[in-house]
Amino acid sequence: RDTMEEYTMIDKFSDVAFDLLLPIQKLQLIKKIFKESPDTDLSNFFWLKASSAEMWMKQTSAFAISTGMTSIVGYVIGLGDRHPSNLLIDRFTGKVIHIDFGDCFERAARRALLPEVVPFRLTRMMIKAMGPTGVDGNFMSSFVSMSQILREHKRVLVMVLSTFVHEPLVDPDIEEGKKAALNTPPAIWMKVKADVTPGTSYHPAEEAGIQSSVEMRKRVYQKLTGNDFGDTKLSVEDQAKLLIKTASDPYVLSRMYSG
Repeated sequence: RDTMEEYTMIDKFSDVAFDLLLPIQKLQLIKKIFKESPDTDLSNFFWLKASSAEMWMKQTSAFAISTGMTSIVGYVIGLGDRHPSNLLIDRFTGKVIHIDFGDCFERAARRALLPEVVPFRLTRMMIKAMGPTGVDGNFMSSFVSMSQILREHKRVLVMVLSTFVHEPLVDPDIEEGKKAALNTPPAIWMKVKADVTPGTSYHPAEEAGIQSSVEMRKRVYQKLTGNDFGDTKLSVEDQAKLLIKTASDPYVLSRMYSG
């Protein structure tokens, strides 16, 4: 199947650039594409590669387990830019490996223009490839188990991040990014203005992707204690369910960059 089929459909169904549409308009396009385009690419791949039913079960289980473990770890460190080219899948074992860790500590999620608002990548094709149980089987169990382990060792993890106090993350391209933001046509900023939280500052040149070392550690600690969604402390299971729901919500996906 054509790997760019969904992009082709976007051009076919939309009269303007996808990224210039409002989220609700993008959602309509996404739902229409979901109906027109199958979600079985990955699942069919595992089935065709498996030499037996037993091997297929091992592959799908390995895929679900490794995806669950890497998803919660990626969420804790705020790993963004999780497009298909940065998610590698072993064609024989089904294990998932991530590459390109340039956008950590929610840098991509803090962008003013088309922020990456999903906690981790969990598309319909990935869910389909996890087998009949979807996210409620091996993915959920590994996700929860890894989350519990991270919580138990949260002090050690936060201490490791203390190095950023002395070696802060500095992006050499920030100045170029600020210049590009200032040169962005006003019409584009107007399109995304509705996504900005009311009452917060909004300016294209703000360093939305940069946090101080203290902020980084505080945010990681919130995630490791279940305080990342308001004042209510969430259990490991409740946090997992909320994160999975957010990551797979089509409306949340519609707020992001098409890539």
